Amino acid sequence: MKIIGEEVTESEYRGSFEASDIVVIPYLSPHFKYRTSGIVVDALAAGKPCIVLDETWLATVVKGLRCGLAVNYRDSTSIASAIATIRRNYAYFSENAVRAYAKYRQAHSWERMADRVSL
Repeated sequence: MKIIGEEVTESEYRGSFEASDIVVIPYLSPHFKYRTSGIVVDALAAGKPCIVLDETWLATVVKGLRCGLAVNYRDSTSIASAIATIRRNYAYFSENAVRAYAKYRQAHSWERMADRVSL
């Protein structure tokens, strides 16, 4: 297991996704109820399943794309159980992560944004 701190280089950041099997993003609600984070998109770009906390924007994305699990956090066993579930079903979640990234990019591309703006 590797925990990324606050000060990382771009190379360390990208390398952490390549070295990971599962990405755990423990952002809490209410702070991330509506706030977005690119980390889930970066994890999907690397084809990695995600574990996020429920009742956040990240959970909405992960559930909708079926690329990981959203945990109703009670204690550390909540996340440990989610890790074990993804490990048992790794092919399903990692394949969904790869497909999710393609789907996400299509829906959130610069071209798509330009189409919406130029109504």
